[in-house]
Order: sequence, then structure tokens, then C-alpha cells
Amino acid sequence: MAQQQGGGQSVTFTGETGPVRLEALREITAEAAAPAGDPLERIRQLAELHREGILTEAEFQAKKSELLGRV
Repeated sequence: MAQQQGGGQSVTFTGETGPVRLEALREITAEAAAPAGDPLERIRQLAELHREGILTEAEFQAKKSELLGRV
């Protein structure tokens, strides 16, 4: 991951899936986080991160398999 700050006020991080502007990220509050004991809700959250390109297919599948083992 690399951090880049240009002449404007925008901060951009670059990872393996490309650039991500800091202002494009959502804040996740404690109320929005799934309880640790709810693996199906955690899978739903991980699927959203996968759709957004934050998690790779391999990362998503590995964590999904781990969580399904708890069901």
C-alpha cells in the first residue's frame, strides 16, 4: 500500500486493486459492526467489502469458509 497526497486536500491510498480516495471510505461505527457471535452477518459484511474491491476473491473465500465452519 502506498499513500499519496497531491496539491489538493485529497489523500489517496494505492493498493493491489488500485487507488482509493480517503473521502470515499465509509466510517464503520460500533453500532454498524456485526456482533462477534453472528458469522452470517459477518459474511454479509465481507461480501460487501469484496464487491467494493477491498477484499480479493481468495481473501473473501478463505474468511467465508472459516466463518461457515462456526455455523
